[in-house]
Amino acid sequence: MWILRSPLRITTVVVLFGASACLMEYLIHLAVTTSSAMPSVQAVAGSVILGFFAAFFGLLVLTAARERQHKVRDDLRRIAELNHQVRNALQVIVYGEYSPDSSQHRAAVLDGVEKIEAALRELFPLVGERTDDRPWEAHNRARLSAHTVVHDRRRQVK
Repeated sequence: MWILRSPLRITTVVVLFGASACLMEYLIHLAVTTSSAMPSVQAVAGSVILGFFAAFFGLLVLTAARERQHKVRDDLRRIAELNHQVRNALQVIVYGEYSPDSSQHRAAVLDGVEKIEAALRELFPLVGERTDDRPWEAHNRARLSAHTVVHDRRRQVK
């Protein structure tokens, strides 16, 4: 949530909530005191109305916190699943060494590399092109050419 990224924003929101609670209590007080009810009834009515507003704002805060907790739990589940996929692909690569056929081993390694690449792409998707990152252009070109080499080798093995 963008509000939680800065202590100044948090302080501003807290001050605004406090000011709105003061204003709300003042307006409730004005509305209740203009009625012809007894002072004790006025006090109870004002307290009940203010209690409903406080409960509503508390509900909003707790609902937002619950949604955040669900999102974090879902993200952790997704990371655990990707961890499992990467470990399985690495296991195939490690056990591929014991394969009697080197072409099978090569195919298993390339398949494992592709699975790891797919899992990492899912976990860390690249958003847009990185043309503004001049220091990384050479690295990206090398990575793309290595990726092409992996796919070319895979085609040769089949």
